[in-house]
Amino acid sequence: MEDYIIRNIKIYDGTGKAGCVGSISISDDKITGVYRSQEPPVSALHEIQGEGLCAAPGFVDTHTHSDMYLLHDGRQPSSISQGVTTEILGQDGLSYAPLSIKNLKDYARYIKGLDGQFDDVALDFTSAKEYLQRFSGKIGVNVAWLIPHCALRLETAGFQNRLLDSGEMSKACGMIAEAMDQGAKGFSTGLSYFPGAFSDTEELIQLCKAVREKDGVYVTHLRSVFQGKPFDRVEEALNIARKSGVKLHFSHYRTGSGTIGQTEKIMSKIDEGIDEGLDISLELYPYPYGASFAPMFIPPWANDGGFDAIMARLGDPCDREKIIAYIDSEFADFDGMITYAGIHGDLMGKTFSELAKENKVSKGEMIARLLYSEHMALSFHDVDPGLSGEETKQFHRDVLELLSRPN
Repeated sequence: MEDYIIRNIKIYDGTGKAGCVGSISISDDKITGVYRSQEPPVSALHEIQGEGLCAAPGFVDTHTHSDMYLLHDGRQPSSISQGVTTEILGQDGLSYAPLSIKNLKDYARYIKGLDGQFDDVALDFTSAKEYLQRFSGKIGVNVAWLIPHCALRLETAGFQNRLLDSGEMSKACGMIAEAMDQGAKGFSTGLSYFPGAFSDTEELIQLCKAVREKDGVYVTHLRSVFQGKPFDRVEEALNIARKSGVKLHFSHYRTGSGTIGQTEKIMSKIDEGIDEGLDISLELYPYPYGASFAPMFIPPWANDGGFDAIMARLGDPCDREKIIAYIDSEFADFDGMITYAGIHGDLMGKTFSELAKENKVSKGEMIARLLYSEHMALSFHDVDPGLSGEETKQFHRDVLELLSRPN
């Protein structure tokens, strides 16, 4: 006698095959049988009619930033209610291991606007093993985790604007091997974020060789500039894969306000890489704008030295003017809506441009003020780019076209 039978439900097995109408039996919170028949050879205490519904294996959310929140509240209803049963953590080079306790606490402050920080989450782990053990058997989803590039940088060169020397590179490669042995599935970079963005292509090639040795995957949030200069971000990622032999995965790769309707164009170099034998996959989210945390607005030179040094520059009138000029120049066409403010919660839901107008200052000055007053614990999502009706329809056609690809 089973606990439950779900009858007349369309079942998909996750392989891409067409679904079939059948039944599913459940006992002790586990699936005990999947039947192609609507009248399976079992009975149950309770029956559920699944007509008009479908069942499938749990979805994998390939890009989340739940690295801290899951340790605070492991129930994760926002994922479970959508059928997501696995989350991939450690994205964009931003996570919490392997780090010394000092670096862990410093970096948790720096990325608080992205991941949050909670009094009931003790920052007392140092290795990948210790960090991953915090999730084991205590959360409502499965997790897989990527080694964050920024952690390797902090543990070798610190939060410094320079390249790794040979000894630091050797140490970083050893950290990758150890973390992979302790359960990591790969390595991630967020090349818009610091201190990872201080690295050059050759550094990433060497690190990815260590990842390849452990059969891991390289997951990258691409960079569009390097030290303030234009940069071919896709070509960099492909060269890293070519020269290291690593498997390559592109994070949130999609058309946007400037490339809507140009899927062939944005995929051309990637398709060439696939044709030459590179192992490449990609993911996307179904809207034409993104989200991030506000320290990304700070210019490279002002990031040198990390949290305390950044705050000191934001508080210095001369340095602040330089930071404001950079933001006003580099992000002139950008606007964002505040989604998290660590101190002044009443700011949430307002845009940078609205606040700038209210305070009769430039957008760059408003962002610099907020970064300083919020101790950088500030996040936002891009304001809807104001697409026309036809552009919106085309964007969604782009999404379906990219999702239909085999890789």
